[in-house]
Amino acid sequence: MTETILPIFASFDLGVLAQATDLGGQIKEVIKLLRMIAYILSIASLIVSAIMFGTGRVEAAVYGVAAAGILALSASIVKFAFEATGDDFDL
Repeated sequence: MTETILPIFASFDLGVLAQATDLGGQIKEVIKLLRMIAYILSIASLIVSAIMFGTGRVEAAVYGVAAAGILALSASIVKFAFEATGDDFDL
């Protein structure tokens, strides 16, 4: 009975090991996706702040511009922090 179970566990361990070796590539793709989302949200925030400024709500426009700046800087800060690893995180 144990002879038939042992090869199953051996192949499972090799599968987990193969996935673990590609973990860096998977994390890299997640970071790229999060940076792209941050850039899209910063552009959307600028559009909303322009609409708010056009309708006369200047205080909301200021918050929108501040949010756009924070979102754009967060993507750049993440890129700067992970460039030390030697990977390329360009979109």
